[in-house]
Amino acid sequence: MTPFEAAAHAMTTLSTGGYSTRDASIGGFGSATIEWIAIIFMVVGALPFVLYIQASNGQLMPLLRDSQVRWLLVIILVPSFAIAIWLTVTSEHLIGFEALRQAIFAVVTVVTTTGFVSADYSTWGALPLVAL
Repeated sequence: MTPFEAAAHAMTTLSTGGYSTRDASIGGFGSATIEWIAIIFMVVGALPFVLYIQASNGQLMPLLRDSQVRWLLVIILVPSFAIAIWLTVTSEHLIGFEALRQAIFAVVTVVTTTGFVSADYSTWGALPLVAL
C-alpha cells in the first residue's frame, strides 16, 4: 500500500465511506494486516462521537458502559463467529483464523455500511448470506 493509498483508505475507513483506490477494494491488497487495521477503524468510525469527547476528557467508563457500544459488539461478534464456524465446516480454503478474519471483515463492513470487500461472500453459502 502506497502512502497515498494508506491516506485515502484511512479517511474512508474511519468515515465509513468505503471508497477504495482499487477495483478489488481492500481485498486487492491481499494483506491480512491491512484488513485487521481496516476492521478496527471501521468499528471506531461506527461508535458514537460523543463517547470520544468523554474519553478525551479522561472518562473511559462511558465508552465501556454504553449500551450502543455493547450491542454493536454483540451484533458484530455473534454473526462473525457463526460465519467463521460455517466457513470452517463447509469450506476447503477458509479454515480457523483465516475464516474468522474473513467473517469479521465481512460483518463489520456490512454493519458499518462501509462497503469494503475482501472476498466474494456470495459464494460462502446460505448461512453467511442470511446473516450478512
